[in-house]
Amino acid sequence: MIESPAPGAPRRLWPRAVLGLCAGIAAAAAVAGYLGISHRDLLAELHGIDPRPLVLAALGSLILLALQSLRWWIVMRPVVPLAYTQACKAMVVGFCGNVLLPARGGDLLRVQFLGRRTGVSRAKLLGTEIVDFWSDKWGWIAAFPVLCLLGDPPAWLLRALLIMAAVVVLVAAVLVLMASGLWRGASAPAFLQTCATDSPPITGDGCCSSRRWWRPCRGSGRPSSSPSPVTR
Repeated sequence: MIESPAPGAPRRLWPRAVLGLCAGIAAAAAVAGYLGISHRDLLAELHGIDPRPLVLAALGSLILLALQSLRWWIVMRPVVPLAYTQACKAMVVGFCGNVLLPARGGDLLRVQFLGRRTGVSRAKLLGTEIVDFWSDKWGWIAAFPVLCLLGDPPAWLLRALLIMAAVVVLVAAVLVLMASGLWRGASAPAFLQTCATDSPPITGDGCCSSRRWWRPCRGSGRPSSSPSPVTR
């Protein structure tokens, strides 16, 4: 069972949020001063901007965030019994981290954030993120034939999609190898051994929700190996 955060937790987050906002404003002011950007010219340019495209772009970003969170939550459900709102919060942290960190470091940040707040194994969360990443990049591969039918794509786009296709195939091979049972026992990597030793979460109907442990619980409605309580 995953414990909910303490009632005073949101209050403790407010000082951090205000401090982060002040730090962001100070950083933006420092960059503007370093580049010699005039505040008056900047405000004059902002007054002439039509807000409707910005509102539509922000709304589209929120819809994209909700759909990506839903996809990741669906991937996590058989393994990790977390709520959809928790997946949304972690996805927001990941989006913000990708703005600041190179090589999509925000994806690792959301695993760290969700694991620290819920107590769920980070190895499990990282595994679900790999599956989510793989399913996401398949869309790029599927869109390429449509793009070729509609026009002549440039050479750089073809090279980029070939690299992405190689990554997708590599991740798929790793997932198949993990599911085949070849990496079991002492020969398994450390992160797979961590996933294997994690206790399965129990659903309300007395069954274990992990795919590997998916079977009716016997006896008193508990599995043969009782899960240890997860704390924050």
